[in-house]
Amino acid sequence: MVKKMEKSYQLTFQTADFMEYSYILKDDEIRHKIAYFLLKYVSIEAFYKKLLIAEKERNGKKLSIKERKNLRVNINDVKRVLRYFDIAIDDGLIERVFGSDDSNYMECSIKKLRDRLVHNINDNVLWCILERYDSIDKDLNLFLELFSISV
Repeated sequence: MVKKMEKSYQLTFQTADFMEYSYILKDDEIRHKIAYFLLKYVSIEAFYKKLLIAEKERNGKKLSIKERKNLRVNINDVKRVLRYFDIAIDDGLIERVFGSDDSNYMECSIKKLRDRLVHNINDNVLWCILERYDSIDKDLNLFLELFSISV
């Protein structure tokens, strides 16, 4: 009986937690900005990972399917890949997009905001993304412009 009550309590608690963020789905502007932010970032990350794979394989590293799926993004690899493709490196931009410091919501990288949003959604990360939306979009566009891509 206790386990059943505990499961019921957990289900109720988790449902309430989910419902707390249902406003994201109901508000067109918030839904659009959050969806656009996620889609743009993950598209850029996927593009970068393809470049990383190409650079590694061109330099003699054969990657298994598992290794290809589990690639991580880190600053040193990003810089190495950009140098490999003769792309000018803007350290500040690379740090703002792919940095790993996440001590402060308003100053953490776009990658860390994406991580926080996907793995532990809360009001702080939502409002930070909305507050920083224009500068985030600008930085993602600047990264794409390194490759002469505009969106």
